[in-house]
Amino acid sequence: MQDLSPIEYSPYLSRLTQTEFYIKREDMIPFGGGGNKARIVKKLLAMVKNHRADVIVTAGSTYSNFNRALALMAIPEGIRVQIVLINSETSLDRESSNKRIGDMMGVEFFSANPDEVKETIQNRLHALQSKGLNPIYIYGGGQTLQGCQAYMEVAEEISSQTDANFDLIATTLATGTTFSGLLIGGKSHLKSSKILGVSIAREKNQVMQTVQSNIDGSPLTDKEKNELLSALPEHILDDYIAGGYGKTTQELLQFIESTMRKTGIILDPVYTGKGLFGLVDYLRKHSGQYQNQRILFLYTGGFFNF
Repeated sequence: MQDLSPIEYSPYLSRLTQTEFYIKREDMIPFGGGGNKARIVKKLLAMVKNHRADVIVTAGSTYSNFNRALALMAIPEGIRVQIVLINSETSLDRESSNKRIGDMMGVEFFSANPDEVKETIQNRLHALQSKGLNPIYIYGGGQTLQGCQAYMEVAEEISSQTDANFDLIATTLATGTTFSGLLIGGKSHLKSSKILGVSIAREKNQVMQTVQSNIDGSPLTDKEKNELLSALPEHILDDYIAGGYGKTTQELLQFIESTMRKTGIILDPVYTGKGLFGLVDYLRKHSGQYQNQRILFLYTGGFFNF
């Protein structure tokens, strides 16, 4: 399975931001439904098989791209998938295609309130073990060092795809795994590029705890880790959360509609649309800094929550 995803120039977004704007199309990865989570699941499945696990237990929302990729890639390998769905309020009133795909694939879903998730996961693991099975727990969204490794490799992939450097590389920031991998990998392969994560759910101080843990567990030298940690607040943008995960505004929805009409790229209001909206607004507000510079948006895939 070929992982390489293309980088495309966007005339519309270039005009809108007065930059040279490019998009790395992770949605075109041809397995797991595409997107960043397909890369992460591929890494994690190697670990699952090494443990000879026969059931994966994880948690997440009905909109989780990770859960969809996990279902599409693990179940055909004969590995059962059990997912604890976290009950949460959003401003979206339609059922997620990610959840419907999970239903069709035979995922076993269990519902829990946020304060019940840990206990529900433990109960599922104990129940499976009591049946003589060998379950393995994976943190929701694939938030693991293996997931970070997938995007450390993407940093190298980006550097191999173009002779010219990007001044800024940005991506949607949810669990922080993809962003952390880019940030860590960028120390070796994207040294002249600023890496920016546009948070779509959590404030900067919450995000930083996760990213700091990923950096601490990375193969970087102590000096490189300290350099990243000291500058970390500059790499995270939390001005576009819009009230939290799955929450939207009319301005965001209008941006998604107009951008789709101009580019033909599907943008969802949970992840990619929200992330791109934040990046575009940030670039326009800082036009003096970024005008005519080369910008890359890592588009993580937004079809199934559209």
